Amino acid sequence: MRTIYKIALMLLALVSMQVATAQNDSVKTDVVEAPKVLNSYLPQKGNFAVGASATPIFDYVGNLFNGTADNELDLSTPVIYAKYYLTDNTALRTVLAINSSSKSQLFYVQDDAAKFANPLSNAQVTDNKTDKVNEYYLSLGLQKFIGQHRLRGFYGAQLFVESAKNKSTYEYGNPMTSLNPTPSASFGYVGGERKLSELTNNDFLVGAGGIAGFEYYIAPRLCIGGEVSLNFIYTQNLQTYQQSEKISSNKVVAVDKALTAGGHEFSFQTLSFSPGSLQHVGLYVMLHF
Repeated sequence: MRTIYKIALMLLALVSMQVATAQNDSVKTDVVEAPKVLNSYLPQKGNFAVGASATPIFDYVGNLFNGTADNELDLSTPVIYAKYYLTDNTALRTVLAINSSSKSQLFYVQDDAAKFANPLSNAQVTDNKTDKVNEYYLSLGLQKFIGQHRLRGFYGAQLFVESAKNKSTYEYGNPMTSLNPTPSASFGYVGGERKLSELTNNDFLVGAGGIAGFEYYIAPRLCIGGEVSLNFIYTQNLQTYQQSEKISSNKVVAVDKALTAGGHEFSFQTLSFSPGSLQHVGLYVMLHF
């Protein structure tokens, strides 16, 4: 009997040791493997990230289901995102938007010199109008992330600047002379003057405020997110002007005329997912590496 008891005790000890070992292995596996799963999705200290605005894509897809006429995918002014992670849960982020374009239009107009030489002439010259748009937006922010799962939120602060300028210039095929003070032109005269250039928008703004939003990692290191902010904004409206030419004392003279004197504005407002202007951050997609 004593031998049986001894064997039973030895078997019980072995089973206990196996159970304890299995539990330890399970705990070790949980401790070691869990961070690997999280880290495969979430960025870490030292990672960079780049991305772009996804708002036009969401608008386009949404309009497909609500019967919106003339639904078009507008990617003319993409918003670019970049981040650098100072820690696993803290990042510096920048947002850059650029809308810079130059559009020229040609217009046929009667050739006055040819018409003067031959009243039956159908010769034409061209007038040219060039419209230039230069809009730039830059934001620098600090983000603090909350949570360790694929869906997590963030909060932080930002500083941003924006500049917007619109200018049109005019070139004419028929020169202005004392013999022909109002030559044929595609654009009308005002008081005997015809426009050479026109600055219609000249604004500059700076702002600062708080930001908040979310990110969801749909794949390792790939996320979609969105951001809203509450900001103090100072806008400086600079002077706009027009340059023209006219005949005075049998000479062509340039005329400078101010259109608006300018001004400034203070505002306190939210900037949301709407892509109504450059500083609206909106929804985005980012890839981390």
